[in-house]
Amino acid sequence: MEHSERRRGPRHLPRVVTVGSYRDPIGLATDGLLSALRGVADVRHLQASGAPWSAPSTLLRTLRLTEEHDAELVHVLDARYAAVGRWIRKRRGLAATLSLSSMDVGIRNGWPSVRGALGRFDAAFVTDASVRSALRQHDQCLDVYTVPPVARALPWPDQRRMSTMTRLLRDVRPGRLVMGVPWPADRKELRWFRDEIVPLLEGGPMCLIVGAPSRRYARLMFGAQGLQHDFRVHVGPMDVHTVAAAARCVDMFAVPSGCSGLASQAETDLALALAMGGVPVVTFGEHDARVLAHEQNAFVVEPDERAFVHTLNQVLSLPAVQRHALGEEFARFTLRSWPWSPAAEVYGDRFAALVGRPQIPLDFRAAA
Repeated sequence: MEHSERRRGPRHLPRVVTVGSYRDPIGLATDGLLSALRGVADVRHLQASGAPWSAPSTLLRTLRLTEEHDAELVHVLDARYAAVGRWIRKRRGLAATLSLSSMDVGIRNGWPSVRGALGRFDAAFVTDASVRSALRQHDQCLDVYTVPPVARALPWPDQRRMSTMTRLLRDVRPGRLVMGVPWPADRKELRWFRDEIVPLLEGGPMCLIVGAPSRRYARLMFGAQGLQHDFRVHVGPMDVHTVAAAARCVDMFAVPSGCSGLASQAETDLALALAMGGVPVVTFGEHDARVLAHEQNAFVVEPDERAFVHTLNQVLSLPAVQRHALGEEFARFTLRSWPWSPAAEVYGDRFAALVGRPQIPLDFRAAA
């Protein structure tokens, strides 16, 4: 009896084996996802290296773990191991589901590039509405569920990124404010910011442009004189480690438009990362209205140049202690507003339905 109860798991939750680690588009840690899944399912996790040659050994280890755990469902967290979940579903008859990010679903000629790997899955979980739309267009039978975004604490920046940021700012005179600016998707937006906004800023802050695609673009955009006086340009990927390093070197973030080369999911994750940076964030227009709330975790300025300049000047004129407190409050609000629990509920509801124990809403349950 005790053995049977142990195998059925706490509260008769679905017995699930998870494979791999979810790949976030901007490199945010996803350990919280696995922890959240343990709250809605009896989970055993198999860590995998992600290397293509490890797939056969990963399959054998997954099969062994499903037998030991008496699993009812296999969930693939890393789309590179989609073949593992597909094989187990076909040969062992277990339900199989998959988490997908915009990194995993590249849209080519209007079709998702991973379409061949999705033919035999019972459900897919995405956080990007555009990815969901593309998958639905390809396969009307595949159940696709949208998971709400989640705020996560920024990691401690690695030494290489911090060295790069401090080297860029090493000759900035003491007391001069530094404003971090993500490289926009449209260079016209950056020219507009350079020519129309920066000259109107009070106090002459230094602008640290983050995530430039190349040094050539930086030279073409700002010239040698601009790079010496009012601008510094970081060249490299706009990922979470870059944001974490920049947040420790700037007094605020100014976001003139969307960020270069980022899919909509990555833009949402980046907006959350900026809000979690611990410094004030000012955005022009609806940078990501889903996760940024005006005066709650950012200052979201309507498309009005004068209002944008006024807001930037207001934030720059605050005492350093007040700016720091404002950034910390933005981060706390973001963390409270976008927790893991709603995302875990989406997974939990579908897991339970696939193993034959759907969760009945409270409104439909008979009174005790």
